[in-house]
Amino acid sequence: MTRSFIVTIFLLAIMRAGVMSQLCEKDYTMPACKPDLCIELCESLYKPRVGGACTGADICHCFFTCQPPLIDHN
Repeated sequence: MTRSFIVTIFLLAIMRAGVMSQLCEKDYTMPACKPDLCIELCESLYKPRVGGACTGADICHCFFTCQPPLIDHN
């Protein structure tokens, strides 16, 4: 892939992530990342949390809807 294509995908993911985060309630997490264009960006920016869900202002949530918070059984 060309560098400009990767930058374009990254910027589109950030813009979409911003829209999604506005729709998500506070403390909601996103489902586990799935293989798509967002996964590599997500993994390079955020370390996947236990259970496979990404943390922070996830890039990989750009294609997914909000999920209830994960329950920590520890």
